[in-house]
Amino acid sequence: MSAEAPSLVCNLKDVVLVPMPGRHSGTRIGLAVFRGHEFPYSIDCAVRVVPPGGRAPLLDVTHWAEELGFVVAGSGEYHAADEVFPVCGGDFLLAPESTMGRNFEVVNTGTEQMVFIAFKSQRHVLNRKRQDHARAVIDQFLLRRQETSMGRAADYTFDGRILTVSHPVLRGSCTMVITFDQFGTVWINGEPLREAPGENIDALAERLMKVEQGLLAEAYWKPL
Repeated sequence: MSAEAPSLVCNLKDVVLVPMPGRHSGTRIGLAVFRGHEFPYSIDCAVRVVPPGGRAPLLDVTHWAEELGFVVAGSGEYHAADEVFPVCGGDFLLAPESTMGRNFEVVNTGTEQMVFIAFKSQRHVLNRKRQDHARAVIDQFLLRRQETSMGRAADYTFDGRILTVSHPVLRGSCTMVITFDQFGTVWINGEPLREAPGENIDALAERLMKVEQGLLAEAYWKPL
């Protein structure tokens, strides 16, 4: 099929690959696109191409969902929190739900490039774990907000799903209502802001500030 006309079938060779930043530099990622599904979040199906010596996460959403990986080609190691497993073509990999800070990565220890596909499960983690992640994001957001607002403190109420932020700014105070739905989407005053794959808490907090200040016209993350 053609990548220009999404269908119900997506061939591996039609997935557009882009480089990953930071510690995963050298690895390329692509997302399968299907007709009738909002790209790229309604169905999470990521393709990773990892060079020798490189590493990559599955989907990096274990703070709110389970993940499943399938090694198409190559060999290496699967680093699952404190455990290491040898893997090769044909192996399925499970990344169970976990608290923030636990890593699940594939490391290419072979001499050929490694290709694997990652999926998100339909099972979502307990609200408590998602609440912890939400609180961590908001704490970072408020810290950045305070640093750029003449050092004034912010007050907020949080019930695990809805956050209301009141913060004094030059023109008075503003209120933001932030919600975290069961699919991991962050909503700000009714507008969706989705966390990019691999985006850390600090980076997401920075984007929350830009949305609040009207500096980010498009709230959706899009690949390069």
